Amino acid sequence: MCCAGGEGHFQVLDSNGEILVYNDGEFGSVAVESFCAGDSACQIPAYIDFETASSETATDATLTIHTVSIANDFLYSIDGGQSFQSFNLFEGLAAGTYEVLVENEAGTCTYEETIVIGVCDSSELEITVTHPSSVLTTDGSITIAPLTGQGSFLYSIDGGQHFEDSGVFDNLPVGDYNIVVTDNFSDCIYEFERLLMPIGVDAVEDQPSLSPIFRVFPNPTNSQLHIELTSPSTLNQAVPFVVFDHLGRLMETGRIPQGSSQETVWIGDYARGTYFVQCIGDGFEHIFKIIKL
Repeated sequence: MCCAGGEGHFQVLDSNGEILVYNDGEFGSVAVESFCAGDSACQIPAYIDFETASSETATDATLTIHTVSIANDFLYSIDGGQSFQSFNLFEGLAAGTYEVLVENEAGTCTYEETIVIGVCDSSELEITVTHPSSVLTTDGSITIAPLTGQGSFLYSIDGGQHFEDSGVFDNLPVGDYNIVVTDNFSDCIYEFERLLMPIGVDAVEDQPSLSPIFRVFPNPTNSQLHIELTSPSTLNQAVPFVVFDHLGRLMETGRIPQGSSQETVWIGDYARGTYFVQCIGDGFEHIFKIIKL
């Protein structure tokens, strides 16, 4: 194969001198020519990212096909070419085997790969939190225990910057911890957030970050923060709330009066960063993480 060119012309020849590609000079700013030398189809350079399903019955997996090319005329399939789409992201997938196929519009160049999407069920992990006794102490702990696959995990509480073979983290101060757990035997990566608070702030272990009864918005915010009781008829009491920073220091207290549905807090004077709102009532406590811009 060789190339030949003159003023305003470009052509590619095979070993017999036959023209494979010819352009008479109408390049514009960029010229892209796709061609196949010989009888075999040319290969499209590509790679695939995917997110696993959260359970055997879930349809929350995703698959993204990245083509390493300046061309943009590709068609994408994950069923071996039975159906194609013009964009490279596939969502709402279940666990299973997918036959990935990428073609250019002319059908002369292809990429093929078989991808198996598995299940990463976060219920396989149990996280136990012990809160520090005060803002000044470092007697808190986080213990991450796998319920299956013992010995195949690596653990981090700093967002994946450092991993340990053990899931036991002792001598922790008050703070917000970003837990990442990876499974060496699969593609599973689990991410959680846990807040360690001084016990004097009435810490609640493993409470969900969002409650069906309350809504805290806007989040992020740079001034006003609204704490809304979305179902006021279900409660016959006032709802006290506390705002504190990531070190557990008390910033503000207030309450949603009985019969009311919302209270507004001004946090415009707060420094930028992470804060927490704790709603307290008879038989419930809920903590919400907020970001001050």
